Amino acid sequence: MSLTRELEVISPAGETEFEVEELIGEWAGNQEKAVMAMLAVQDRYNWLPPEALDYVSRRLNVPRGQLYHIATFYKFFSLTPLGKHILQLCCAPAPPAKSSERP
Repeated sequence: MSLTRELEVISPAGETEFEVEELIGEWAGNQEKAVMAMLAVQDRYNWLPPEALDYVSRRLNVPRGQLYHIATFYKFFSLTPLGKHILQLCCAPAPPAKSSERP
């Protein structure tokens, strides 16, 4: 095991960075992949932890504020931990069924 990996295991923040690197490593330095990187992180953690966003910011050369702007603009990103199962409800009335008889 390399010295770098041993240090990452000791530090929880380092462990997060190691996991995030595995998710976004192929996009390093590519600012256009910010949303994709954030989606990958959210898929892994079920939210966007601050440590992970900081690491994404450094690896993609995107200002941290811009990542937070993206995270608050799009409804599908969460900056707080979510539950294991996410339930989304539609409150719009259902259209009448085509096979039903009308009065």
